[in-house]
Amino acid sequence: MADITATLGLKLDGIGGTLKEMKDRQLAEAIERDKMRGVKWMRLPLLQGTVTASGINLGENTGAGQGFQQKIGPDEGYGWRITRLCIAGLTFGATPDVVNFFRTSSGQQGGFLWQLNGNSPGSTFGKGQITLSPGDTLTAVNQGTVTAAVGTLITVSGELVSVPAEMLGKIID
Repeated sequence: MADITATLGLKLDGIGGTLKEMKDRQLAEAIERDKMRGVKWMRLPLLQGTVTASGINLGENTGAGQGFQQKIGPDEGYGWRITRLCIAGLTFGATPDVVNFFRTSSGQQGGFLWQLNGNSPGSTFGKGQITLSPGDTLTAVNQGTVTAAVGTLITVSGELVSVPAEMLGKIID
């Protein structure tokens, strides 16, 4: 009888170890799912406007004559990591149109993000290179003289990763 009890005890220890491994694996999978919950790949909403006599200014109100301009940025409570940024409609050649991208406003100190031009109209970015926090918007403003004709449609497009604000650390490191 004692031999059976000892053998049974060993088998139960083996089953118990297997059950513990299964629970640990399930817990690890659940933790990984929770890490990814809320992380969404998205296309950047289009930011569009036309070239005016004063140049290119997309995403910010620049005075009483400008009226309301389209603004794009993360919804309240979310943050973005921009992974690709492209601009169409710029003149290319020896003196291409140049556009600077800013966080929220071209007048904000420290808000400069990136620069694209007609010869190099797109770029990709790694983790943490371009982020927008809740309340931030993306602004595109020309630098120097614009050679694209007045009325030319300028379109900013791209891709991003969106997360709830409390998860911003997951997309920047």
